[in-house]
Amino acid sequence: MRPGKIAAGLVVGLLLAAADATHPPDVLVDLEGAPAGPVSEVDFEFGTNELHDLFVDGGIDRARELGLDSVRVWLGHRFLSTAVRGLSESDMDWEFLLDYVARVLASGAEPMVSFVAPPAWIPAAGGRPSSQHESETLGAEGARAYGEYVAEAIDRFHARFGDRALDWRYVIWNEPNNHQNAGQTYACGSGEAYAAVFNQARAATDGRFGPGRIALGGPSLDAIDSGATPGPDGQPVCGDRPDLDWQSYLTNVAARAPFDFITWHWYGMFEIGQASTHDALVNRLGWFERRVGLITEIADGRPHIVEEINYNGDLAADPLIDTQVNAAFLASATLRAVRQGASGIMVYKGTRGPGGLTPRGEPDFGLWEIDPEVPTTPAYRALQLLRRVMVDGGTLAQVEVRPADLDALALVRGEDAALVLVNLSDQQRLVRVSGLPAGPSVHVDDVAQWRTAWFDGDSLTLEPHAVAVVRPAASTLATLPPVAAGAAAYAGTARVPGCAACHGVDGAGGPAPAIRGVDRVTFAASHAADAAGAGPVAPFLAGLAAATHAFAGEVRDEDGQPIEDAMVLADFGAHGQVTFTDANGRFHLSAARGDAGPFAVVPRLVAIHPDFHTAAHPTSRTATSLSQTDVEFELTASASEDGRPLLASAHVVPHTGPDVPAGVWTVGVASAGEDLQVWAIHRASGRAVRLHEVDGHPYGLFQTRIGAVNPPANERHWAFIAVAPDGTTSAFKDFRPGIQAVGELGSAAGLRFPV
Repeated sequence: MRPGKIAAGLVVGLLLAAADATHPPDVLVDLEGAPAGPVSEVDFEFGTNELHDLFVDGGIDRARELGLDSVRVWLGHRFLSTAVRGLSESDMDWEFLLDYVARVLASGAEPMVSFVAPPAWIPAAGGRPSSQHESETLGAEGARAYGEYVAEAIDRFHARFGDRALDWRYVIWNEPNNHQNAGQTYACGSGEAYAAVFNQARAATDGRFGPGRIALGGPSLDAIDSGATPGPDGQPVCGDRPDLDWQSYLTNVAARAPFDFITWHWYGMFEIGQASTHDALVNRLGWFERRVGLITEIADGRPHIVEEINYNGDLAADPLIDTQVNAAFLASATLRAVRQGASGIMVYKGTRGPGGLTPRGEPDFGLWEIDPEVPTTPAYRALQLLRRVMVDGGTLAQVEVRPADLDALALVRGEDAALVLVNLSDQQRLVRVSGLPAGPSVHVDDVAQWRTAWFDGDSLTLEPHAVAVVRPAASTLATLPPVAAGAAAYAGTARVPGCAACHGVDGAGGPAPAIRGVDRVTFAASHAADAAGAGPVAPFLAGLAAATHAFAGEVRDEDGQPIEDAMVLADFGAHGQVTFTDANGRFHLSAARGDAGPFAVVPRLVAIHPDFHTAAHPTSRTATSLSQTDVEFELTASASEDGRPLLASAHVVPHTGPDVPAGVWTVGVASAGEDLQVWAIHRASGRAVRLHEVDGHPYGLFQTRIGAVNPPANERHWAFIAVAPDGTTSAFKDFRPGIQAVGELGSAAGLRFPV
């Protein structure tokens, strides 16, 4: 079995529907089969290109909410014309540049700094000041000065942002093979002019930071260029000099310039109406996929990134960029880039100016407007969905797609599987799928920009140009970065109460008003607007407000006998929801399923009983409807008491201290064991919180602080359990306060805790 294979329980559930003669499947999936392309494991980045005058406020929020891994920082003529103050060496507003990079970091992304052109103090070939455009011709002295400019900028990043700046990627120039952008000096010939500039940057950075310490890449290639460009008179632009096609040019410069990574650009077309939608989505994306494969070969193990991509690259922005058509285009391009070995895509571009125009008044083709109140494009939602599915470490499965106007990619990650489908047709279609069990699906289409449907194990309806993800397991959709960051900020630490101290770990109740589910704008105006981590907290809270889903099923032992009083936990990371099995081993648990929206939080289902090893995932999983998933757990009996964790000294006490509001409680327990996961379960509500280990504590103390969700007496009725890495568990440690709880507890609430 290959690494990353799907769990046996799910494999057993695969119904490889026999393809009958009248209705053969459109998509054949083999979750255990190896893919046909050059890569088998996902290692992929999502990024955008940003311009300094647009990447502010709402643009940063949108980048964060998409979950961008990287942002291209353009240091071209528009930036330089603002930042450069004079002709003296390094006479530039460096704070302006550093602020721009800080914005990227604030979005949660890593900057990829693109030194597109030489600043004014760098001499052109004739000795005059540089025009600050990428077409500027540099002689030997200018190339040397350009290299020093690159090294100086990196040095300033290092001084401001620390050693992490030395690990960022830095790109030299922009489309040197494009006659229109870079002129004949770099486009004509065999790439020697560009290589000379790159090698000066390499020499300068090696001299300042050590050989090979800085990752330099390029050439930001125009991967459509045919190498046969005529001038106005119809004669070749390059005259007698070579005018290489993109592949020959890249091969030549890669031999002359020691790239650490390769960057290149590709657009569906450059003139509105140059190709039909069908041609752009089928034929031209086929060309794109072949280019990805060829560049993977040229890269020879080095990363290569599609640094610019969109449906159309003309400044007269095609109106189709704002429609579902571009969602299908970019989604299919992403699938093709992944399976042919690219390291990432960076859409040109993310933020657009007010009213859909650039600051110069030209039509723009970003994924979102700078105004956060303006809805994002369908392409934004499609990439947001794919960003949750294309998780690094996932393994590509074998997929065969029969219709030419359909695209698909299947991934396996641990016990989970997902199938991405893209309808490249302008017609609604019924897609027949073989090899994937039934389960919910998430769609981006013209019906709604994030909606759920159901795959019945045989077929799924796709709207025109729809992007859909089928996810049979409940934990397929990964958590977006802002959701993970928001959960950490909201829960706080063991020593410092976070927002949860007032609002409760799950965002409900407490002395302050519950705020889960609020949007970013409302949250920014709240009392916590200036709190650390406030930006990511709002999406996290919104995700918690997703409609609940019913998880039902059974917990049995290896002989098939029901296990009573087994705890079934929907684990959301910092918190969870719990129920217990009845005498027949059955349970019913309500929790978010995780596909109600981009920030819905997906639970991991776990079964725990003190007499058995913990089951970290269900043995099998089926579904009866979009509102309910049925699962089964099989637990293995613990062989002995040796090595089991122990718990003692449980406590639930009021937390006091400066600026601590009433109703904050410290929940904790001492332990004996190594690398434990310790949970506290509120007896009345089934609410669970993960306790944090107190570093260096002599008694293995685990604790956290929470906000009250019920009157204090109720809040103090808890049970504790610890799980060791090998799955063995402690007995339940029940905390019984001196004050009798108010209201019904225990079995009346569906909860029983054996003591």
